[in-house]
Amino acid sequence: MAAGTWTPAATRGQIWLHNGTPNTPVFTDDAGGDNYIVTTTANLTDGYIPTWTSNVDDQAKLDNPGDLYYQSGSLRVQNASAELLLRERASISSSFAGYGHIWVRSDEPTNLVFRDDAATDHIVVKGPPTSTDFSVPTFNGTDGGLLRSTGLTFSSGKLALGANGNVNMDERAVAPGPSAGEGAFWVKNDAPNTAMFSDDASEDTYLTGAPRSLTLGAAATTFAITGRFMVITGDAGTNTIATITGAAAGQELILLFVDGNVTITDDNAHTADSVDLSASFTSADDTVLKLIYDGTSWYEISRSVN
Repeated sequence: MAAGTWTPAATRGQIWLHNGTPNTPVFTDDAGGDNYIVTTTANLTDGYIPTWTSNVDDQAKLDNPGDLYYQSGSLRVQNASAELLLRERASISSSFAGYGHIWVRSDEPTNLVFRDDAATDHIVVKGPPTSTDFSVPTFNGTDGGLLRSTGLTFSSGKLALGANGNVNMDERAVAPGPSAGEGAFWVKNDAPNTAMFSDDASEDTYLTGAPRSLTLGAAATTFAITGRFMVITGDAGTNTIATITGAAAGQELILLFVDGNVTITDDNAHTADSVDLSASFTSADDTVLKLIYDGTSWYEISRSVN
C-alpha cells in the first residue's frame, strides 16, 4: 500500500508493506506521520540502511555489507580500500556527557576536529599545505602548527633542529614537577633569565655561565647560588661564609671577588653545604675560587690571584 494510507490509533503502531520496488516493510508510529523502514534488500550483495524520515523512499544503500559489520561493540570496515568521508561544516552545537564527536570543520583547508563532552574542540590534524610539511595537532580548537621538514625533523625517536632552528621557552619561577626516569630543561625567571636542568630527584642545575652579581648582607654567613659564575661583593663589615646553598650534585661554581671583605671557612667535616678547601680563603680584588658540589658539601678545584 502507499505511504500515509493508515493512521494508527493513539498508543499503537502499525507494521505494513510499502508498495515500492522492491516492496518494503515499514513501521508507523501513533503520530501518523513518522515512518521507519524496518529492512529491505535489493540483492545478495547490497543492503539498505533504515531511514528515520517520513519519506519511506528515502533509503540509504549499503554496498557489499560484508565489508562493514558490527560486533562486540565495535564497528569494523573489512575492505582494505575503505575510507570514511565526512562532509565539512562550520561548527557543531552539541556535546553529550560520556561521548565525543569527530567532525570536519570548513576551514581552508578543512580540519579534522574532536569535541569532548565538555564542548571543547581539539584539532586532530591540520592539513599540510605542501608535501614537505607535516601536521602538528593543536589543543585550542583554533590553530594548527606546522612541522616543517626544512627546519625540524622527527625520525626514529629523534627530534632534530635545522641550521636556523631554535627552541623558545617561557620563563618560570620554579622547576616543573619531577617525573621518575625523566629530566626537564626550563628557563628560570632571573634577571636575566637562566637555562636550567632538573632531574627526577628535583635537583636543579644551572646550565649557563653568564655572571650573576651578589652583594652580601651585613654579617652574612651563607648565600645561595644563582648561577654557575657569580661575582661576589662583600659587606664593608666583612663576611665569613660557612655554607653555600642551592646546588645539585656535580655542579661546579666559579666565584669572582671584587674586594677583600670575604672569608670562606675551610670545613673538613663535610656537613651540609659546607666548603672543604685546600686552606682558608680570604678574598681580594680579582681573586677567583672554583668549587664542585658532591651532593652534600663543596670541594675546592682551584683558586687564583689575578
